[in-house]
Amino acid sequence: MASLILNRKFAESIALVLMPYTVAPAVYADTAAMDQPDSGVLYSLDTQQNSASEKSVLLRQDGEFNQADARQNQEAGSSIQQVQKGDLNTIWVEQSFGVNNSVSIVQVGVFNESLAVQSATREGNISTTQLGYDNKVVANQEFGGGNQVYATQYGQLNIAILTQYNSNFGQVYIFQSGSDNAVNTTQGGSRNQSNTVQTGHVNTSASLQTGYTNENAILQDGFNNRSQITQEDSYNAASTNQSGYFNTISLQQSGTLGLGGSHQATITQAGGFNAIAISQSGVSSSAIVTQYGAGNSVSLAH
Repeated sequence: MASLILNRKFAESIALVLMPYTVAPAVYADTAAMDQPDSGVLYSLDTQQNSASEKSVLLRQDGEFNQADARQNQEAGSSIQQVQKGDLNTIWVEQSFGVNNSVSIVQVGVFNESLAVQSATREGNISTTQLGYDNKVVANQEFGGGNQVYATQYGQLNIAILTQYNSNFGQVYIFQSGSDNAVNTTQGGSRNQSNTVQTGHVNTSASLQTGYTNENAILQDGFNNRSQITQEDSYNAASTNQSGYFNTISLQQSGTLGLGGSHQATITQAGGFNAIAISQSGVSSSAIVTQYGAGNSVSLAH
């Protein structure tokens, strides 16, 4: 299911990149549309909208060393779409105090970076797609509920840092295809979900969840991959699946101050010379471990 959702998001992002440029530099009503199809280098765009609903921003840049900033405040049903094609570009987006707002970011090139922040929002959505290598995506959602983050990266040496603070019923979806990529997800609250898919070699995934009734799933396909899940408090569930050789899984489930428990873990490895380390504290926790192949090892501590 996570892969299907991310594939749909990727298709939507590609359509946005291929959309023909229509230069409309003026700001009218609650819509800002700014295109720089031949922006070159060292060019910046900055737009801000306040205190209204259903506003939209569309910014597109071609070239290198460009920067695009967009901010929306106290709004509902508003959207920000930003596209950059080139290298060494940056995008910064902020939405605060609203409901049902969305951010869509697409970057094509190398050494690009995007930062999207939604604070005090409900049912918000951040979607980022990067194609290239040495790119970085950072997405933060703070003080809200029912928010979603989608991140898709194709290439090598990419980094994704996705965070949901003080948020319930949040969802995180991350897909990386390539090698030497890294994912770091953090969720604080209850009934949150984190889903990570990595295909390739020498990839790492680290995920932290604090709160109750959270779910965490990681799937890795390749060699020399590393997966780490940490869950605190009670009634959390973790699922990890690795295919390949020389992979490792580290899972820690615990309660605050040693209390809590009732966690569940399901771990599967297919291949050879893989390793699993599980630590569970509290009461009534369970772990189901399955390994296929030769030279594998398991360490379990209760």
